Amino acid sequence: MPLAREIEQARRACEQADMQVAVQRQAREAYQRCWPRPRGRAPALDQRIHEALMAQAETREHCEQAQQHRKQARALVHELADAYHPYDLQSGAAQPVARVAERFAACWEALAEMAEQTALPERARERIAKAERLTTQLLATLTFFFATIQAKVEALGLTPEIEAAVHQRLIPAISLERVAARSSSAERRHALRSRSAELLAPLRQLDSPLQELLAPVRAHIQTVATE
Repeated sequence: MPLAREIEQARRACEQADMQVAVQRQAREAYQRCWPRPRGRAPALDQRIHEALMAQAETREHCEQAQQHRKQARALVHELADAYHPYDLQSGAAQPVARVAERFAACWEALAEMAEQTALPERARERIAKAERLTTQLLATLTFFFATIQAKVEALGLTPEIEAAVHQRLIPAISLERVAARSSSAERRHALRSRSAELLAPLRQLDSPLQELLAPVRAHIQTVATE
């Protein structure tokens, strides 16, 4: 990966800069131990050490920048994945397609800026552009998802109160649980499942309108919500 190469090059430059500082310091120590001193003008050892230290500081800054670029790139990739979801993974609220489009646009803009800052190769830029061109298709898929869910829930013939609970709590909770099951992070799984449980809790209360329905009806609603 281009960013991995940037980090490796920066790491090697840091090692070389560190070595150069050590070499110059050893040269000064050797000169100071030498007696009698060689004739002629004394070498500018302090100046050489200063220059080596300046170069060392510059390479370390570059190395830190490379690490930061990789961290930022990973964060943007995760944001793209999180954004492409019908429900906000933090709150469980439905994400309007326009909101998803805004999040996508912000990520693509940040990636483009990073590509400029890191001088990414043309091939890497082309891969980013190719992924960005999928945005319209992804947004259309989300639009279709919401339309399908709306039609399926309306077909159940529920009261407005129960229909709202299905849209706002039951389906989002099931969706977050699915995301949690696919997550490789224990912390993320815990957060998603906790939010899912919070969404479901009111529906399981005895005074919930959903609990007033017969068990087979509730089971059917659950099946439709899971599809």
